[in-house]
Amino acid sequence: MEELDRQILQVFRELECSFWRSDLNSLEELSTDDNIEFLIRCLWLISPVSKTTVPSYKLPPNILQRFHTVTYLADSFKENQVRGDFGYQTLLYGSIADLRQVFIAVIEKLPKDASSHIGENFSQVPFDPESSWVPEFCRRLRMRRQGRLWFPPENEPDIFALFSRRALYDALTADQSKSAIANLVSTSRPKPPIPAKPSGIGAKHSEPSEALANDSELNQLRIRLAEVLQNIAEKQGMLMKLEDEISDIHKDNGSVKEGFASDSEKLMVFLEDPEQMKAKILAFITESDARLEKMEAEFRDSREKLLQDLRELQNQQSEQSLYSKEQIMKNHAKLEELRCEIERNSSLAEKLKSRLEQITKTDLDRGLMIRRIMEMTGSIQKQDQEIRKVIVENLGVQRELKWLTQTLHRTFNTIEESLFKVWDHSGPTFLYLINQLKS
Repeated sequence: MEELDRQILQVFRELECSFWRSDLNSLEELSTDDNIEFLIRCLWLISPVSKTTVPSYKLPPNILQRFHTVTYLADSFKENQVRGDFGYQTLLYGSIADLRQVFIAVIEKLPKDASSHIGENFSQVPFDPESSWVPEFCRRLRMRRQGRLWFPPENEPDIFALFSRRALYDALTADQSKSAIANLVSTSRPKPPIPAKPSGIGAKHSEPSEALANDSELNQLRIRLAEVLQNIAEKQGMLMKLEDEISDIHKDNGSVKEGFASDSEKLMVFLEDPEQMKAKILAFITESDARLEKMEAEFRDSREKLLQDLRELQNQQSEQSLYSKEQIMKNHAKLEELRCEIERNSSLAEKLKSRLEQITKTDLDRGLMIRRIMEMTGSIQKQDQEIRKVIVENLGVQRELKWLTQTLHRTFNTIEESLFKVWDHSGPTFLYLINQLKS
């Protein structure tokens, strides 16, 4: 992988990319602007017609222009049958591995006359200075390019090195203005025409009047020229002030951008187009108000639904509780009746036993007494079974009542937690509602 990166960096150097330097060792050191510059230079070699659409390899600062440029790059590579993922996200925010695959695919598609393989010299690529990128200060000063250097125009004074020194620039400008005035005076003074051979005395008087007219016209030209030069000097001073202010603003903007984090692209977009972002924020606030109203309506609906469910559960629980209490009361009454009957049977059994003893003593019929005792014993056992059955039914009713009570408590706790989260429990309304639910 490192060897592949070195070969790609060698292609950067051979294409004379502006970001290339000798200590560049990895693709991770490149920025998004560097990646786009390399792709634009490769596109110029693959499709020279693209220079008319993308004349500069610098990525525009505006987000919309940046999107159009990158989209054009992706479409152009696809039209030239370059394989790879040339999406907008990949070219601007892709990982190193994705960009490496894109670089390899683009390098393989370079024309054979420009590069037969990775690492071959690209110096034979024709260079068109008219369509190439021009530095801002060179464009503003109308400088012309000769080879790798930039030179001032032939009709401009050689004062470009003094722009950073205001005093030297003013002195040199004043000196050149004086010399220009002197040259203009010496060269612009018209020579009087050679008069024709005088034919009389009247011609001698016309020659001094013509010289006076020329002198007055020359004085007017000198005054006008001085005013023009003074205006030029003032304009140049104002231009220097504006250039200083612009350079200071650019420096401040650069320092502010460097102070931002690497992932603050959204903030940069906001600073580039504040009016649009302001409109988006206002629209978001308006939508948030509508969403808040919708959420309040949904909360009211859900609250009414929960309260209705709670009332239904309370009614159901009260009905079930009444029914269970009635059943318990009936079972208790039946149990009391059975107990009374058992007591009566027990007393009757005692009486029968005593009578049996008496009969035994009096030698009565024992078989009859035994049958009577057996009947009484069966009756007592039957009553005992009925009592146990009633007790079992009573226990079942108690378990059902206990289960329903626990279900009611769980339902009430859930509703209370939901209301506690969404209700303003600092006021008396919340406490009153909770007390009503508990009651």
